[in-house]
Amino acid sequence: MLIYANEAYYNVGTVLHVPGSPKAKGRLLHHNLVESILMNVGYKLQHFEEKAKDNGDTAKYAERIEEALKLTGMLEDQNQEDKRGVA
Repeated sequence: MLIYANEAYYNVGTVLHVPGSPKAKGRLLHHNLVESILMNVGYKLQHFEEKAKDNGDTAKYAERIEEALKLTGMLEDQNQEDKRGVA
């Protein structure tokens, strides 16, 4: 388990997929990215209600989900050429 900020990440995909990190490039498999997507969807849903009460923001989870979707090829990146890094 890895504690990253206020979340505990329980799977390899989420640990490897730290947005903006060059460390995982070329090491991420499709299933690693799916793990990351599912973990971040879960955190977004978990924190949405509590963050809404204090005007908090859950956008970081959406950004992580979007980046992972782009890396899997399930979502086109309109701004950049192919940067998948997926094995």
